[in-house]
Amino acid sequence: MISVKKKIKKIALMLGIRLTSERAYQELKLQRNLALKKIIQKTNQSGFDSGLTAVIFSKDRAMQLYLTLESLNNSINKKIVVFVLYKVSNVDHCKSYKNLILLNKYANLDVHFINERHEFKDSLIGVLERIQTDKLFFLTDDDVFIRKWDIDEVWDLDAFENILSLRHGLNIVYSYNENSKINQPEIIPQEHYKNIYRFNWLDGTGEWADPMSVDGHIYSTVEILSISLISNFRAPNTYESVLKTYSDINKDGFCYPRSIIVNLPINLVQGEVKNKSGNISSEYLLNQWMKGMKIDLTGIYQSSNMSTHKEYDVTFISR
Repeated sequence: MISVKKKIKKIALMLGIRLTSERAYQELKLQRNLALKKIIQKTNQSGFDSGLTAVIFSKDRAMQLYLTLESLNNSINKKIVVFVLYKVSNVDHCKSYKNLILLNKYANLDVHFINERHEFKDSLIGVLERIQTDKLFFLTDDDVFIRKWDIDEVWDLDAFENILSLRHGLNIVYSYNENSKINQPEIIPQEHYKNIYRFNWLDGTGEWADPMSVDGHIYSTVEILSISLISNFRAPNTYESVLKTYSDINKDGFCYPRSIIVNLPINLVQGEVKNKSGNISSEYLLNQWMKGMKIDLTGIYQSSNMSTHKEYDVTFISR
């Protein structure tokens, strides 16, 4: 009997420690969020213009980056500034990016390439401090635009109150990463924005419960800059992990009827997180790129996707 009592006390003690730790953790998060709001309020927001800027993360994937840029350029109806923060692991990949930079075939994009030569955090903050628009969205070099995007519809979007996702849509019912079905929240037509739906980020599962992503979510520039300045990270994956710690900031979710972008996870070039992916090596794509080839967008454009990530069979054509 005594041993049973001891076990109960031990369990109660463990639960007490756990509950206290959880309360302390939530209190710290609340304090952090309040501090972030104060930082944002003190920032001079009047110096920003209404509009959108794109920031793309890339490593050793000139071929895939070109597909991202080409598809973005073909999808939008208004010129925007794009910053590409890229990193290379060897001389051959360096040559491929130099080749890409010289192409400059983007009528709707004002592209600025920044070679990440030093710490990723310093490089990213340097980019964020150059942004002149009040909103930004991140992309990775395996994101592809698969539908037309009328930027005018969201040019004046209030990113302090809402997070619009380019990767969500009524078509998203499955998670590639979790290999399972996911539940959509209630999705309601938005009155003030044409062809845009509203939902609650807290009511879904999988990617429907993931407001902080570097794959096509539109944020307030001031808010992202403030988070970046006070956080520690060393590469895009840990940076996204930092952003996800702010998922409790209450904002409405916005999306289009169908996904504007899809992530094309055909390979893996980073070692921070073992993400699910295909096995088309970056070296193979490098060889194809240096032969003057590109990935054919026509086989992907306007395709149907049930998940925010989808492996496609890629084909190559001369660029």
